[in-house]
Amino acid sequence: MPFTSHLSVLLRQGKGSSLRKGIQLSFIPKNVCQSNARASSSSRPLSHFTSLARCNHPYDFATRLEYTPRTFSSSASAMPSNLIFEEPLSDTLTKEEKEDETLPKEEEQAEEESYPRFDSLPNLHPLSAKAISHTLKLSTMTEIQHKTFHAASSGLDVLGRARTGTGKTLAFLVPAVESILRHADYDDGSRIGILVLSPTRELAVQIHKQAALLLSAHDNLSSQVMFGGSPRQQDVHRLHDKLPTILVATPGRLQDHLENTKIHDTTFSNILSQTRVLVLDETDRLLDLGFRQDIQRIMTFLPSPTQRQTMLFSATLPKSLQAILPTVMKEDYVTVDCIHDHDPATHTNEQVSQHHVILPPSKQISGSIDVILNLMKGTPNHKIVVFFPTTLLTAYYAYIFNAILKKSVIELHSRKTQRYRTKASADFRAASKKGGVVLFTSDVSARGVDYPDVTHVVQVGMPDSRETYIHRLGRTGRAGKKGVGVLVLSDVERKFLDSLYGLNIPPLEQPLKEEEEQDIEEEMYNVFQEDEDDDGTSPEMKRIQKNLSKKSSTHKFPSLVEGAYTSMLGYYRSQLKSIGVKSKNHDKLVNFVNAFAYENGLVEPPKISRKIVQSCGLSGVVGLNVGHGSEERGGHGGGREDRRSRGSEERGGRGGSGRGDRNGRRRDRKRDSY
Repeated sequence: MPFTSHLSVLLRQGKGSSLRKGIQLSFIPKNVCQSNARASSSSRPLSHFTSLARCNHPYDFATRLEYTPRTFSSSASAMPSNLIFEEPLSDTLTKEEKEDETLPKEEEQAEEESYPRFDSLPNLHPLSAKAISHTLKLSTMTEIQHKTFHAASSGLDVLGRARTGTGKTLAFLVPAVESILRHADYDDGSRIGILVLSPTRELAVQIHKQAALLLSAHDNLSSQVMFGGSPRQQDVHRLHDKLPTILVATPGRLQDHLENTKIHDTTFSNILSQTRVLVLDETDRLLDLGFRQDIQRIMTFLPSPTQRQTMLFSATLPKSLQAILPTVMKEDYVTVDCIHDHDPATHTNEQVSQHHVILPPSKQISGSIDVILNLMKGTPNHKIVVFFPTTLLTAYYAYIFNAILKKSVIELHSRKTQRYRTKASADFRAASKKGGVVLFTSDVSARGVDYPDVTHVVQVGMPDSRETYIHRLGRTGRAGKKGVGVLVLSDVERKFLDSLYGLNIPPLEQPLKEEEEQDIEEEMYNVFQEDEDDDGTSPEMKRIQKNLSKKSSTHKFPSLVEGAYTSMLGYYRSQLKSIGVKSKNHDKLVNFVNAFAYENGLVEPPKISRKIVQSCGLSGVVGLNVGHGSEERGGHGGGREDRRSRGSEERGGRGGSGRGDRNGRRRDRKRDSY
């Protein structure tokens, strides 16, 4: 539609008086294109789409005015009144679908709005179109895919923002492949055409799988993945065999190869100096995990921004991301924004009903256990993902369910070996919800990694941010299916709800309309009155406390309690502002984590080393049991695995092993283990 016609339509719809100046990517024949819409990154609103008329493509891009209504979804009636997963999911799969059940489906198509079909793209390579249709089994583009393709496939730099589960991976893979196919030497094996940086191993593996499927119809194109924790020499052998078209890597492992690896007498850094396309996926997460210096170092080995194409994709646009744009992108980069900042409710999927539970500190363990058990009981055919704020809390609760309560759950976090994590992730992804399956995980599974047919997402404890809450919740309600989210907080964490403004998260104990509708919500509302002894201790907690009292030197539960306690202390010390605790008043924090120890049946809190107490800024605080506790319990520095975890998989192999590179750095040990 010509620009003038599009504007006329908006005016006829009564939107003329409310038109806001925004710039949206528009696919318009070159003869309609008028002027360069250049705007500096400092002055351009990041929530608008920006494009330039200048590009090397049969079609150009023009700017247009777009009306953006301010809409807020606040109707409670739109939410289901209970937590039982209502939408039946078909368990009947075709042969092809069964074969694909173990593959990631991050690119499931959203059904909110109709966008063009992939096969309608005039410049999509026939073999790519074949792979998308027959191998990936996709037909219609999502919003981010549609609005990114023409600019990115023509070689323009792109800054893309979209929520998780919207097909973001293919939004950069498809146009990146089309971009390098324009070069006659794209398949001569002399260079790595596309480099994709990922913040986590799991996301890197998923991107690699999507890339391999996309390239499956091309005879001479391939993909490779490398990350810390896997054998370094294995990476080298694969590079010796063939340089991949697409290389997906975590920053720590990539930098190790850049500084130490040779391929056929050519340094790896020299090979990457010819790379044509750079993609940073989950850029906000890369920066949040402290990868900024690594990224800047990697950039020194790559072609300059003017000599390469760069694509950055992110769910949020923090100041740290905006600060690196001038150094990694061309000035005329295109911004494609598929998130409306003025409408917080749109940050979560409307197909997902959300609820929260507030527990007294003395019931934080038993209450959380009961929430999970009741969900398992109330929805027999369930597929539940349960998130915990630290690695050691994940291990603690997994042990309770598997070893004490005899309720089988899959455990996934950075202290497991890479082989174990890969198998656990694959097992949960492939598992049918029939009969029920539960995954206990840290934020390893929060972003990018997709599991089909997840019915519930439970978040035990306060996430570290609103964005983390949203990303975790995004594991359910994908591909147009319904889902349920439950946020379980202690009363001390209640203030975190303030950061979730605009989201409809009613308390779980909302009144029910009909007596016959009394289901799992009522069970959970009365959870603290059911099956308790005279002293108020539930049978589950009696069993937990009994296990803690065992004195066997081989019994691991006491050390798990100590580790979980210390990790809580470190994590919540880093979240004082979020829980409304003043920096100099730590009594509330200490009482909260001590309640965790007492509920486990301890007569006093676990001992913590003086070094950890000092590093947390808690010296002299009443209530801490300062002694010779372990310094390796995850509490130091906030207890978050993304920065401090020491997974056992990191003890072998160079670079990702904790031995570090020749300069003594330990990148993979600190971050790629995430």
